[in-house]
Amino acid sequence: MTISFGGLASGIDTEALISGLMGAERIPLNQLRSRVSGLESAKSRMSDILSKISAVGKAAGELEDSSGFNSFAATSSSTALVATANGLSSEGTYSFTIDKLAKEQRTISTGYTTSSAPLSQSGSLDITVGGDAAINVPINAGDSLADIAANINDSGARVKASVVYDGTDYHLMVRGDDSGAANAVTFGGTATLGLDVPANNLQTADDAQITLAGGLVITRSTNQFDGVIEGVSLTLKDQATGPVTVSVGRDGAAMKDKIKSLVTAFNDAISIMQSSTGYGALKASHEELTGDSAIRSATSRLSSVFTNPVPGLGGRYDMLASVGLHLTQNGKLELDEAALDKALADDVGAVERVFVGDPDNNIDGAMALLSTAVEKVATGDDSILQLRIDAMGDQADGLTDQADRLDRRLEDYEANLRKKFTALEVTIARINAQSGALTSLYNLSTNNSG
Repeated sequence: MTISFGGLASGIDTEALISGLMGAERIPLNQLRSRVSGLESAKSRMSDILSKISAVGKAAGELEDSSGFNSFAATSSSTALVATANGLSSEGTYSFTIDKLAKEQRTISTGYTTSSAPLSQSGSLDITVGGDAAINVPINAGDSLADIAANINDSGARVKASVVYDGTDYHLMVRGDDSGAANAVTFGGTATLGLDVPANNLQTADDAQITLAGGLVITRSTNQFDGVIEGVSLTLKDQATGPVTVSVGRDGAAMKDKIKSLVTAFNDAISIMQSSTGYGALKASHEELTGDSAIRSATSRLSSVFTNPVPGLGGRYDMLASVGLHLTQNGKLELDEAALDKALADDVGAVERVFVGDPDNNIDGAMALLSTAVEKVATGDDSILQLRIDAMGDQADGLTDQADRLDRRLEDYEANLRKKFTALEVTIARINAQSGALTSLYNLSTNNSG
């Protein structure tokens, strides 16, 4: 335990003196701590930059291949058939007639006067769905219709059972889970409850069927038709009184939305990089990142995709700037929709090659080049910015260790100061005591001699 007399003997304010001395000694320590804080803040900002650049890569990926670039829209002339474009397709018009909708089987039992009282039947009900093995449902004398329905639902058969009331009698209704002729349900066993009677079959399991103009008949087990038109899903909703026309065309608005998303993502990334390092009259928001070479290199790599021709392409449209995507003087990306529309109207294939490239000739498009740039500067393990973050982390760790060592030395120094001042106070107190004693003896001697 350290005892401090606080200048009682000497009259010196030792606490203020120690505080002043320690304040001066802690200046280098505070500078180290401040530098570590700055590095940690810079690392956090760098992580934000990585996130923004990753968004650029994601937006580029939406336009990197033909299925992404060539957005299509499908429309139907009737609500009975819904057409949805979900991939790469071809422009065209198709006419269909809806012959029938897909249905699941629905069968009812014999009628009973109660749904909750025991039926006094015992045996088993065998349920077979399509080509699957029969599933046996035991029926006991004490089971009611409601009990049997619950047992069927717990059996694992691809059916659902419920109790329905027709106003006079209660019936067990069994409905197949799956539509399509291949999923017909048959009943057997020693207690079928009339489910095996043909007249009790309310709805037969059946396939959906449409006919393409010209006579091509197409069937599916559900009301979903995929693959009839490449890149388009057709869903039957109802019967139609006449032919239904499906039109498939390019969705220019969807394509532009993807390009606009790229513009937004790129500009967000450029903005945070410029504000972090300083740009023009804009002061850097983080001192540690002022003029940072890694960030400037990342900016240059990303921007070069928009300022250079796509290697391997030639002709009028060979770079993003030629189809309306160009950098402004402040380094931001801008879409000239009029220029894009003109290029699409002039040669949509050439515009596609700028974005997508020419796989047949091993030519990468601008979006693949941009994705590669994103990986090299931000998302790859050895990317420029990730290595910079790692370096700042190592630097912060080193400075933290240095600060911790200095902090321990300062603690020892302060403890030593207190010991010295305490010793000084003890010495002065002793001298004062001796001086007081001598003064007393002198006074006593003087008084006696008088």
